Amino acid sequence: MFNFSNLSDVEHIEFHRYADLFPMMQADEFSSLVENIKQHGLREKVWLFQGKILDGRNRYKACLQSGVTPEFRQFTGDENQALQAVISWNLERRHLSSSQKAAIGVELEDLLAELERQAKERQKESIKFRDEKGRAIPVSQKFDQLDEDCNERRATAKAAAVLGTNRQYVSDAKKLRQTAPEVHQQIKEGKVTISQAKKQQKQLEREEAVAKQVAVSPVGKPSLEVSDAIEWLSRQEPADLLLTDPPYSTDVENIVDFAASWLPLALSKVKPTGRAFICIGAYPEELHTYLSVAMPDQVLVWTYRNTLGPTPSHRYKLNWQAILYYVGKDAPPLDSPVMVEQFSVQDISAPDGRQGDRYHEWQKPLELANRFIRHCTRPGDTVIDPFACTGTFLISASKLGRVGLGCDVSIENLKIAEARGCYVKFS
Repeated sequence: MFNFSNLSDVEHIEFHRYADLFPMMQADEFSSLVENIKQHGLREKVWLFQGKILDGRNRYKACLQSGVTPEFRQFTGDENQALQAVISWNLERRHLSSSQKAAIGVELEDLLAELERQAKERQKESIKFRDEKGRAIPVSQKFDQLDEDCNERRATAKAAAVLGTNRQYVSDAKKLRQTAPEVHQQIKEGKVTISQAKKQQKQLEREEAVAKQVAVSPVGKPSLEVSDAIEWLSRQEPADLLLTDPPYSTDVENIVDFAASWLPLALSKVKPTGRAFICIGAYPEELHTYLSVAMPDQVLVWTYRNTLGPTPSHRYKLNWQAILYYVGKDAPPLDSPVMVEQFSVQDISAPDGRQGDRYHEWQKPLELANRFIRHCTRPGDTVIDPFACTGTFLISASKLGRVGLGCDVSIENLKIAEARGCYVKFS
């Protein structure tokens, strides 16, 4: 009955939705299948159910491409048996990752829930419910009282069990399917894992949130002036964030006196709800000095891998700098939805002069500033930098809708900051 004499009779047979539960073969696998059928013919017939292909979509398409007329056989079970057969066949034949199984589980969950509803509908005519007084209750009313959340959880658990995968994975895949259907399909096809997709989603959400903040909270240019840090700090009101990169021990005569002269004053200019990030060198003497002046809540690390230079003969090459992190006693929780951004080691490339975004030898990357500002402030908050140099930190603050204020003793540096979009008061 299902053996056709030529290809034209079978070129437009549709796939059953149960078959579409599983992804098609990748291009290289399919090409191998086509060549195999050309040489040896179709070894396993294609299954039909309800006039559609239940199993063998790849074999069917490979036959059409290779010019071989496919052969068919009829599946005689019911809906539930057909679904079970498709799952069993595919799990036996194919290697599927945990992420793929979870994505398939989301669709399987819907099918299982639908089959369960159909079964209950068939029971309605034969089952009668009565209340505590023995009065008949309309069947539809009884079914309306079913706990849909419970049914949903049961279907999720069953789908995970059938596929032999993690239930949490199925739940994660379900959320991704609702928010990004195209990503769900990529997971199902094995092009991306659930973990990778979740990271991508969080990154997109973060970028959208940043864009929204900038859009709703426009501010003016960062404001800088030519001034000594101590004199400038003495005139400032308490700020929401202190973010600065002072001269290192290699650039000052006495690091002990220098650190003691400005750090306590600068920290006094941070609100109880605020925070401070002080970027310092990785030199032991410098670290010891600053920790002696004001012990931070944490020492963070900025590490970079994209700068070279001479390699020491007796020491290890430094590719990191320390960041002293101070937290106000009334500071709210960090706003850091992306987990990797909250690592104590911030692994971000240094600005690259070849790309035209490096204006100073020890300039920090904008992404580093962006993270700290987003984590610790809200649009409209004030960010101060008493060692602004060419304005990187305050430019970041302005772009994120914060008010950036700072100073520097170098007119040359401030001219660069002005060229980068800062407002600079030179007199």
